Amino acid sequence: MMKNAIKFATLSLTLLFAQNATAEESSALLTDYLVPAYQQLAAKADTQIDVMEALCQSPSEANLQAARDGFSALVTAYAYAEPVRFGPITQNDRLERLYFWPDRKSTGLKQVQKALVGEDESVLSVESLKDKSVALQGLNALEYVLHGALADKLTSDTNSHACRYGETIAQNMWAMADQMVVELVADDGLIAQFENPHEGSALFRTEEDVLRISFKTFSHFPEIISATRLNEWAEENPNLNVLPLRRAALSMNLVLADIEGLADAFDAFSGHYDEDDVLAIALNAYRFELNNALRTAKELAEHSNQEILVDEALRKKVDYLRLVLHSLRDIANDQIAPELGLVVGFSSLDGD
Repeated sequence: MMKNAIKFATLSLTLLFAQNATAEESSALLTDYLVPAYQQLAAKADTQIDVMEALCQSPSEANLQAARDGFSALVTAYAYAEPVRFGPITQNDRLERLYFWPDRKSTGLKQVQKALVGEDESVLSVESLKDKSVALQGLNALEYVLHGALADKLTSDTNSHACRYGETIAQNMWAMADQMVVELVADDGLIAQFENPHEGSALFRTEEDVLRISFKTFSHFPEIISATRLNEWAEENPNLNVLPLRRAALSMNLVLADIEGLADAFDAFSGHYDEDDVLAIALNAYRFELNNALRTAKELAEHSNQEILVDEALRKKVDYLRLVLHSLRDIANDQIAPELGLVVGFSSLDGD
């Protein structure tokens, strides 16, 4: 139902490349990584619409499992695209609307529960849902629909309120992902702005402006993973109930996909630098630590949160992963940034 628009966005990208046979080095992060990542997110959201529609029309254990499997793929696609936190995803609160986390006081969860228990009709259309609380719109809300206290009804009640709400969430996520692709590849979109910085631009007046915002991905996102995905594990007795996507058992899958996205984003960003200078040494050090992070995250993603909690060796792997993520931040700030001529600003996660 949504696939024609996805094809249109893909065609737009093809036309853009036809006009610029070789993408500018400055925009490789967008053209080689971010556009395909957003296209993948749109495709997985589109699939989720289909499996939710099938579940609503024909409730069954098999269709519920298909919806849950689709959700897992949707989470992976979102997390893979998540490292780049500038551009279209920052417009119209999309970052929070796609994934409202952390929800420190369970405020968002309470809103979702209220909408479900009260069978709020206003969450059943994209037009009304997109203007409601961000907590009602994305992955967290869909996780509760599929894995929460009322999920059992999805196997028995045809066209239930909960199921139709889940389908609307998927439609809403598709609309955002598809629009983000359009905003990247448009004639005046982010790619064009990356490739043509000028004095009159509101965003990028110089190539250094482009480099600076791109670099923040590799300086700040490792810290975001550690602080919002893994810090609870640093506690002597971690509270498993506050871990992200724990109902769907996707806490470590989220981390793995985040790091996979960061690695591919870094390859797109760093691929055109020479290998014989000081900068290349720093970039190689960052890639070495990325490989360590990927290996460790893959090992952890094979285990449940409960298994990690009771296994001292696995807990140590979480500690090691946190150290590697901090190392990535430090390499970026202390080794790569000076070679690029950048001064690193404060992270949004820094304290006073």
